[in-house]
Amino acid sequence: MKKTFVSMAFVAITLNGLFAQNFYGGNDPEPVATVSAENETHLSMEWRENENLLRVSVSGNFDPYTSISVMNQKGEEFFFEFVENGNNEYIFDLSEMENGSYRLLLNAGREIRIKRFVKN
Repeated sequence: MKKTFVSMAFVAITLNGLFAQNFYGGNDPEPVATVSAENETHLSMEWRENENLLRVSVSGNFDPYTSISVMNQKGEEFFFEFVENGNNEYIFDLSEMENGSYRLLLNAGREIRIKRFVKN
């Protein structure tokens, strides 16, 4: 009885291994998704305090509803723009805004990026 059970287990494991190799074309499973450098989102920010200018560079492959905004700690938006695909540069004049802590928010659907800065 033990020999029969061990033999059946060995056959099952062997068949499973053969099936997996034939199904995937090898021992490694196929990748579910691949990410290329072309699809990466890049966000950079340069705060020019002496000029009260916020320079923002955004690049990537975005959906039509991707947006960039500047908001304070309470969540009040001061600037809002939709972002186009490719390389984009935005310059925000913050001279009319009060001193305080602010956030730059890039909302790209499944991905949200936030950068913080302080206006003195």
